[in-house]
Amino acid sequence: MGYGDDNDFQKVGKYMGNIGAQAKTNTVYIKAITDLLVEKQIITKEELDSRFNSIYEEESDKIIEFFKGESN
Repeated sequence: MGYGDDNDFQKVGKYMGNIGAQAKTNTVYIKAITDLLVEKQIITKEELDSRFNSIYEEESDKIIEFFKGESN
């Protein structure tokens, strides 16, 4: 009794590749939007960085709590 056959691993690899491709696409969209916001002077680069860092820290803490089993 094994952990799966080659077909299972191929499926997992395909799913991981799809997730990676989608993440890259989302990153490109976000970068384009943020560049446009700064270019149009809707927000400064410093404000954008500050907001990003704040949200990143908050969400990172939530992810850590989730994997520790401390999430509701």
